[in-house]
Amino acid sequence: MLSLRSALVSATLLLALTTTTPAQQFVTTPGWAHDVTPDGCIVVGNMIANGGGWRWDWQNQAEPTIIDGRVSAVSADGNVIVGTIADPVTGNEVAGRWTEATGWVPLGGLDTCGINISTAYDVSADGSQVV
Repeated sequence: MLSLRSALVSATLLLALTTTTPAQQFVTTPGWAHDVTPDGCIVVGNMIANGGGWRWDWQNQAEPTIIDGRVSAVSADGNVIVGTIADPVTGNEVAGRWTEATGWVPLGGLDTCGINISTAYDVSADGSQVV
């Protein structure tokens, strides 16, 4: 006769054996990867050769989407990317926020000395706050 503990262990093992676990997969990125969404589906980074950024939903896209600018981070859902871009008016480097709908939007900066006015290093999970 099985004890209650043995029955629970057997049921747990049976469940573990019948549950399918997705296989791990190694994916080569087109340059330096800088951030990844918590679920691992979307990776963002920069090209090695020209410094341009990219976003890759590697499970659904054959290759990454190139998004000019230097990429730093991605929101939890993968819809917002932040980094550094050339301001379209001044040409100075400024922090930028990218979405598929808007493309890069410059965020400006506090200092007007030099060429690098601001830089974005990270973004909140929902994409609403940029550091």
